[in-house]
Amino acid sequence: MNEQTTERQLRDHHLNKVRDMLKGDTHLRSYAFSPQHWIAVAALNRAAAIHSDDTTTLVERFKNALAAMEAHTPHLYRPVLEEPRLPTPLKDPLTGEIVRLPASQTERAKLAKYRPDYYDYLVKLEKSPISALMEHDEARAKWMQRKTFYSNYDHSTNPFTGNSPEHHARQNLVAKNDPDAAALLMAEARPPAAFPWDSSSPNHTALAKIAKTNQPLAEMLKDAREICARWSNIEAAEEEEKVRAMVAALQARGVLPAGYPARHAVQRKDSERKPMKHLAKLGSAEQARRQHEAAAANAADKPLSGAEHEKMRISTLEKLVGGDNRTVGK
Repeated sequence: MNEQTTERQLRDHHLNKVRDMLKGDTHLRSYAFSPQHWIAVAALNRAAAIHSDDTTTLVERFKNALAAMEAHTPHLYRPVLEEPRLPTPLKDPLTGEIVRLPASQTERAKLAKYRPDYYDYLVKLEKSPISALMEHDEARAKWMQRKTFYSNYDHSTNPFTGNSPEHHARQNLVAKNDPDAAALLMAEARPPAAFPWDSSSPNHTALAKIAKTNQPLAEMLKDAREICARWSNIEAAEEEEKVRAMVAALQARGVLPAGYPARHAVQRKDSERKPMKHLAKLGSAEQARRQHEAAAANAADKPLSGAEHEKMRISTLEKLVGGDNRTVGK
C-alpha cells in the first residue's frame, strides 16, 4: 500500500466520522458544504485527534473548534430565530393588578431603570397602541414563517442551487409568487465562506485573531491546514501519477516524443490544446511534434484553464494507451 492510498483511507475515515457527527446539527449549514468544505472539516477532526488532552473528548474538541469558527466563517450557521415576546408585566404582589405607565416622570425614570423592556413597551403603547400591537403580530408572523421554512427546508429541492433552464424557470416562478420565500431560498443556496484553515484559500486575518485569543486552537488549526493541503491534493497527485505512467507507455511505443511533458503548465492557449485534441488521429510521434509546433506559433487564441486542458489531455492519452498504432492512425 503506497503513501497516497494510506492518506486517502485516512481522509475517507475522517470524512465519514464528521458526516456522522454533524448530520444531527440542524443549526449548522452542512447541507450547503462543498467538497472542499468537507475536506477542511475532516482535516479539523484529524487535527483534534492529534491535539488530545485529559479534559475533553475528541468529539468535544472538534465541535468546540467548529463552533468557534462561527465568528470567522460567514453563513456557516443558520440565523438564530428568537420568538417575539411581549415583556412580562409588572404586577402588584398583593392585588395582582398590572402596573401601568405612571404619570410621574420620577416614577417613569425609576421604571425605565428597573424594567427597561417593560417601560419601552408601555411608552410605545401609550403613544401608538394599535401600531404597537400590529408590530408584535407582524413580528410573530414573520418568525413563524421562518420557523416553518427552516423546519421543512430540503436543500436538494432548492431551485437556486442550480443553473439549468429548469432551475431558472423555477427560480422565476418562486420569485414572482413569493418574494420572501425566494429570498430565504437564495440565502440557503449560498455556501458558507471558506474555513480559515482551508489550504485553498486560507484566511490569515482570522487565523491571526485566533492566535491572539486562543493559542491551543491556533495550534490545532495550523495542523488542520497542513492536513487539508495534503488531502486536497490526493486526486491531483493520483492523476499526475496516472499521466506519467501513460506518457511513459506511449513514449516506449514511439507514439509520443521523448521530450513530451508528463505535466503541463497551469495555463494553455487553445492553439496549444489542439494537438492534444487531435493526437488520436495522428499516426506518428513526428506528426504530433510538427502539429504541436505549428499550433503553438498561433498566439492569438483564447487562453483556457489548465484544468480544462489537462482533462482533455488525460482523455486523449487514455485513448492512445488503449489502442495500437493502427487504431491511433485512424
